[in-house]
Amino acid sequence: MTHSAITGSVFTFEDLALVLAKPLPQQKPLDPIVVEPVAKVPSLQQNRTIKSNVSDRIEQELASLGVKLNSTLSKVIRSAPESVVMNAIAALKEAITSGKIEHPGGWLKTAILPGDTS
Repeated sequence: MTHSAITGSVFTFEDLALVLAKPLPQQKPLDPIVVEPVAKVPSLQQNRTIKSNVSDRIEQELASLGVKLNSTLSKVIRSAPESVVMNAIAALKEAITSGKIEHPGGWLKTAILPGDTS
């Protein structure tokens, strides 16, 4: 016969089966849980769209070049006159056709803010 030590006592499997076969005492019912509805959080994409505040014309130009509008580039674009941004986009198009541009968004940022060395 096999023995097993449980909580400091030695039981046979038959004894354990008898203990486990006993019904458990009834527990007091749990209080119902009230779940408050959570306000829906806008998706990250919606949040970015709302915060960009960049003209549709500029957004279309950037999309045609495959440039993703992140918060930094959006801030730089908003800080400059639209004519400066459009000239920088035209220069970016030319640079893309004449050579390899690894980071077009960074290139555009530098073109808009030529004094920026970051």
